[in-house]
Amino acid sequence: MGQNGYLWILGIIVLAGLLMIVISSLNKPSRKLLNLTRKLSDAEVTNEKANQLIGLLMSIKSMPKKTAYWDSIKTAYRLIEQSPKVDLEFKQKLRTLLQGLSVEQLQDSKKIS
Repeated sequence: MGQNGYLWILGIIVLAGLLMIVISSLNKPSRKLLNLTRKLSDAEVTNEKANQLIGLLMSIKSMPKKTAYWDSIKTAYRLIEQSPKVDLEFKQKLRTLLQGLSVEQLQDSKKIS
């Protein structure tokens, strides 16, 4: 195999590496979302954690279309809404944000007034 063959192989390897980096960076917000939801269910829900979720949702440029992510968002919403330690302001902010993201099937136990 000549020098051109090695250059082609090297080029393919570099291209594959760049493609993996791009795919990984596109999936990063989704992983953060799932991790944050797990943290909410494992520990006490507070204003700080509610604010983290709101910030993360606002930073995601395109919402994942997989059902698991939307279910995770809905679970996080329910945990925050039912927590007595989260201020009404954060609950309203999250509800408004989720409605803007077209989450239509929010089943809440009580209405936020």
